[in-house]
Amino acid sequence: WSVSYAASRISWQLDERIADAIKQLWADPAMKIIWKNRASFQIIDSASYFFDNVLAFIGPNYRPSIEDMLRCRVRTSGMVEENFTIDSARFHVVDVGGQRNERRKWMHSFEEVEAVVFVVAVNEYDQVCVEDDKDNRMTEALNVFREFAAHKYFAHSDIIIFMNKKDLLREKVKVSQLKDHFPEFTGDNTYNGVSTFFRDKFAEIFPDRKIHIKFTCATSDVPAIRTLFLTMKKIIVGRNLFESGFTDG
Repeated sequence: WSVSYAASRISWQLDERIADAIKQLWADPAMKIIWKNRASFQIIDSASYFFDNVLAFIGPNYRPSIEDMLRCRVRTSGMVEENFTIDSARFHVVDVGGQRNERRKWMHSFEEVEAVVFVVAVNEYDQVCVEDDKDNRMTEALNVFREFAAHKYFAHSDIIIFMNKKDLLREKVKVSQLKDHFPEFTGDNTYNGVSTFFRDKFAEIFPDRKIHIKFTCATSDVPAIRTLFLTMKKIIVGRNLFESGFTDG
C-alpha cells in the first residue's frame, strides 16, 4: 500500500535527459560549495541522497524503496492518525505538524495521552527556522518542548525525546562549532560532547519528570525504532496495570 500510494503521488516522470542535467549540476564545484554551506540555506538533509541516486529514479517502472520513502520530506499539516497492534498492545499514534502555524491546531487535542514522542533534529544546531529565517532551530525545539511538556494535558504523560539524525550530527561537528551558536557550551566539539550537551539541555527543563532520551537515525537505525515501540509498550502496559490497581506505580 505505501509503495503504491507514494508512486501515485508522482505527477511527472523523471526522464534520462532531466536526470543527466541534475547529475551534471550536482557535480558542479559551485554546487559542492553550496552544499558544504547548506546550514545557511533551507535545504533538506536528504537532498544529497536524491542527487547522488538520481539515475536510479528514471523511467515509468521506478518504484520507491523503503529508504527512498524514508528520505522524503513531506510537511505534516494538521493531524495524521494511525492505529496498529504490536504484541497485543494497541497503539493509537497521532503525528502533528511542528511548524509554528500548525501548533495551535493540535495542542488541545491530547488530553491525558499516555506517551508523547518529541522528535528533535539534533544536527540542526547551526540552522535557523523556516518561518522567520532568524531563530535558531535547536533553541526553538527547546522552547517548544518547554511549552508543551508544561501543559496540563501532558502533566501525567510519559515523554520520549528522539534525538534524530545522529549520523548527520557526526558529520556536522567536523565543520561547525557548537559554541558559535550556544556560547554556554564549553565541552569538546565532538559527537559525544555535543550530544551530551543537548541531552542535558532537554533533561534539565523538567528535572523532576522521568524523560526517556534516545539518539537515533530514523532512516536506518531499525533497532532504535524497535526500542522506541518496546518502550512505549512498557509504558502502556505499566500504566494500565497501575490504573487497574495491580501495581503501586
